[in-house]
Amino acid sequence: MSKKSDARTALIEKRILEEQEWVWTARIASGLSWHAIRGLALRPRDAGGLDRNLPISTLKAMCDAHRAAQGDIVGTREERVERRQLEYDTIAQIARAELMRAADPDQSLIPHLSDKAAKALLEVRAAEAKMHGDDKPAELKAEIVTRDAVDAELEAMLARIPREKTS
Repeated sequence: MSKKSDARTALIEKRILEEQEWVWTARIASGLSWHAIRGLALRPRDAGGLDRNLPISTLKAMCDAHRAAQGDIVGTREERVERRQLEYDTIAQIARAELMRAADPDQSLIPHLSDKAAKALLEVRAAEAKMHGDDKPAELKAEIVTRDAVDAELEAMLARIPREKTS
C-alpha cells in the first residue's frame, strides 16, 4: 500500500473508534435510549453528533465493539449501579436542600418548589429501591387455622378424659 492509503486507513480507523466511543458514552455513561442516540447521531459533528443516519442495530454493534475493545472493565453492572447511585445521591441532596430552604420562614419561596423537591426525593427513593431490589414484595408464609363449634366441643371432651400417668 502507498503512504496515502495507509494514512487514509488510519484516519478511517480512528474515526470508527471515536464513533464507537461516542455511542458507548451516550448509551452507557449518559444512559440515553437508542432512539435518542439515533437522533443525536443525525446532528452535525460540530454540534456533538456523528452527522450520519445510523440504524439502531448499527449503534448497538458500535457500542458492543467499543465495550469489547475496552475489555471487561468497561460498563460492568457494578459500575452502572454505582454511577446511578451517585446521580441519585446528587439529586436527593439538591432536593433536601430545596426542602430546607422552603421550610425556612424568612425566605419567600414559591410554594410549588418544595412540592417539586419532595416529588424528586420520592422518585429518587423509588428508583433506588428498584435498583437495589428493595421494591419487590416481601414473601409472607402464614398458616390459617379455623375453629368452629365442633372443634371446641371435641377439645372439651378430650380435656375431660383422665390421662394416664407415665412413669
